[in-house]
Amino acid sequence: MKFYDKGNSLKYLKGIFETAGEGIFIVDADGRLLRSNPTFDKLLGYEKDELKGKLFTEIAHKDAKVQKITSTSKIHHFHRSNEFPMDMEFIHKGGIAVPVRLRSTLIKDEKGKVVEAIGIVEDLREDKGERKLVQKVWETQETLHNVLANSGDAIFVADANGRITIVNGALLQMLGYQEDEIVGKHLIELSPYEGNFTTTTREDVSITEEYLNHQIEKANELFEKGKVTNYELYLIHKDGKIVPIEATISVLKDQQGERRGSIAICRDITERKKAEEEIKESRDFLENIFKTSADGIIVTDSQGFITMVNEAVERMIGYSQDELIGKHTLELSAKGKEYKEKGKKFVTKLFEEGFVVGAEHTWLRKDGSLVDTERNVALFRDSEGNITGAVASIRDITERKKAEEALKKSEEKYHSVIENASDAIISTNKEGMIITFNKRAEEMFGHSHEEILGKPFLLLATPNERGRQRDIFRKFETNINSTKKIYEGKGLKKDGQEFDLESSVSFLEVHGEYIITSFLRDISERKSMEHKLLQSEKLKSLGELAGGVAHDFNNILAAILGRVQLLRMQIDTPPGKEERRKSTRDLKKSLDVIEKASLDGAETVRRIQEFSRRREEDKYFTPVDLNKAIEDALEFTKVRWKNEAESKGTIIHVKKKLSPLSPIAGSAPELREVITNLINNAIDAMPQGGEIRIKTLMDNRHVVIKFEDTGSGIPKAFMYNIFDPFFTTKGPKATGLGLSVSYGIINRHGGNIKVDSIEDQGTTFSIQLPLSEQTGKEENVISTSKEERKARILVIEDEQDVRDLLKDILTEDGHEVKTTPHGNKGIKVFRQNHFDLVFTDLGMPGMSGWQVAEEIKKINRKTPVALITGWGVQLNHSELKKSGVDFVVNKPFEVDQVLRLVQEGIEPKRKGKTR
Repeated sequence: MKFYDKGNSLKYLKGIFETAGEGIFIVDADGRLLRSNPTFDKLLGYEKDELKGKLFTEIAHKDAKVQKITSTSKIHHFHRSNEFPMDMEFIHKGGIAVPVRLRSTLIKDEKGKVVEAIGIVEDLREDKGERKLVQKVWETQETLHNVLANSGDAIFVADANGRITIVNGALLQMLGYQEDEIVGKHLIELSPYEGNFTTTTREDVSITEEYLNHQIEKANELFEKGKVTNYELYLIHKDGKIVPIEATISVLKDQQGERRGSIAICRDITERKKAEEEIKESRDFLENIFKTSADGIIVTDSQGFITMVNEAVERMIGYSQDELIGKHTLELSAKGKEYKEKGKKFVTKLFEEGFVVGAEHTWLRKDGSLVDTERNVALFRDSEGNITGAVASIRDITERKKAEEALKKSEEKYHSVIENASDAIISTNKEGMIITFNKRAEEMFGHSHEEILGKPFLLLATPNERGRQRDIFRKFETNINSTKKIYEGKGLKKDGQEFDLESSVSFLEVHGEYIITSFLRDISERKSMEHKLLQSEKLKSLGELAGGVAHDFNNILAAILGRVQLLRMQIDTPPGKEERRKSTRDLKKSLDVIEKASLDGAETVRRIQEFSRRREEDKYFTPVDLNKAIEDALEFTKVRWKNEAESKGTIIHVKKKLSPLSPIAGSAPELREVITNLINNAIDAMPQGGEIRIKTLMDNRHVVIKFEDTGSGIPKAFMYNIFDPFFTTKGPKATGLGLSVSYGIINRHGGNIKVDSIEDQGTTFSIQLPLSEQTGKEENVISTSKEERKARILVIEDEQDVRDLLKDILTEDGHEVKTTPHGNKGIKVFRQNHFDLVFTDLGMPGMSGWQVAEEIKKINRKTPVALITGWGVQLNHSELKKSGVDFVVNKPFEVDQVLRLVQEGIEPKRKGKTR
């Protein structure tokens, strides 16, 4: 803002500028004249505005000193030079040198940058006294201007009638007005009238008649004394709120002593008022705590003499406040050497640390009795660190002491029983804090007795269980006669491991205090067995469902496979001759494809049937070298974990640690299948590569396989489902049967399979298989004569396709065959004719294959019976003999299998032996 453009508050300075007896001029930052007053124009002989735009150096005399100072356009040289004020000469328009005395001052903008300079010229040709008077007026006005502009306090000047004539920026900011809005207002317009207002401290204030009368009293005091100081009042802000201020007001008088107006210096005390209100609220809050606290509070001076106590202290030790004030705290302490020594230690610690928390202390009541207390004490210090007093919070712990004593007696009474219990026994108070923790609990949770006492019982529960535990506690709190119930849940060991537990909770009353006692039992093993049983039931149910489907498929596959093999036998060329017909060769290829597809289908059906089957004895089990089975599985899968992986740029390392193992009784193909499934799962879990570690060892009467990978791991939520049929996390590309089939295989071998997994770290499968006393049975090898005997054979089969197939196979081999679709009819035919062998289907309407075999044996126990089935029946030798069945033929069957069975069946009869 330029000097001559200032607001109304500088109007009087313009008058001085125009009428001053001294010459005044203003130059910009380059030393170019912007304006000059009439006196300066007249001094140098110029008309109004004729000097405007000239450089200062153009009107200054050309002597060496002036040129040296004014040779630069940087006007701050005028102000900084030691030559100013200085006597010099200006050049009159007519060329005459005019002696003057030059003074200057700089004008800065809001950022502190020099933008203009004012020069005041005293004509040395004029009277000295007049010059001094003009200078004094100018200096006074300049001082007033600087005071108003730079004051941090709000300032306003009012005339004798109370109308505002001058204000500074601080006042405008405080009340929200512009200068032209407030100058001319009467002071009454800024004073609140009677009514309700909101202050800038956000308080609601009522301006009452009492307040207005007080303002009148202060005005009278101002007129009488000429000044009032630290006067608190309200002014109205432009937005209607009222601003609390503190003002010092003085009366302005002229030389004759007449009152010409007043000047007020005001300070906005909004923030101070807010702080005072906050302090008041805090003080009231602390006073309320002091008065209503259930704990006793004592305040002392630096010597330990009581200065304040609350009502809780009165109730605690039986003295009134008046009796306690002025007493030394030592007068209230219990007497005796033990208490004295305890007190010394307390005081030493207090002065060393400045505070003491949880210190027990015994006070002496007015009636001479003792009261046990717990106190927290802190020292007061002044700004220099000197102790000025202390405050103590005191709690009566008499009842707590009684409860502790009662618990001590209870513990002594039941300690032996609790410590030697087979179950974990944990007792808590009603707040859930542990007060008893026996040895079994230490073993179960991994916490020592010392470290767990006083901790919340919920520390032993998993996060998911804590809500339920709280509900159980609340139930007992509301109904202490609640009957004892058994709950199952999850426990949390010190190392973070979760386990299944069973708990029963009851209340025990000890000297009026209720203790919650929990009896806990680790049921992890039971839960594991239940899970295995459930898994077995799932597999069994699926197996029963799948068995029916498999039976129908086997009938279909039996007809296809048998017909294919029979047809191929019919078109085979004699040995030593080459088939030249292309059509026949193509037909053989097609038959080979159909045969392979039928055999693959038969294997698929067999796998479905394996879900629920459990063999107590299996004549097909042979000695198995597990280490070799592992080597074979690794070789079978090498194309995946090595060749395919390396082609994708990933590396999978396989590490083996195979210990010498005793053979086990089992099925080598099935066990290879289990290991192959685990290898494939590990490869799928390590798309970026990793490590597979396989370890075998002997453990008592078991062989153990540890199979580890460093893959992505199995999410915890899926752990209980991974052995379920059709459960998979691999999407539609997987069947979800691999692990369920593996589970069934291991289960049938009398073993178990477990899994441990940590997400993003890997998975470990542990397989345990039993050693048997007899690892395998030698199979009887029936040597057949090169001369095959032709037989009379009866076929009982309800499926016509299978019935016809068997007839064609047997007839083609030269046997005499009789067929019938039903069991009852088959028995009738058997009674009427002689047969060397009987084939009977297992599942037929009216009479099952078991019943047929039984009836056949009743008629002629020497006739062998072969049971044909699509149900995948697995029976041991004793069961077969008991049922009258000599052989079992599973559908789909191969031609050679049927023909070998015929020869095996009739061989004993040919030699005159019975089966």
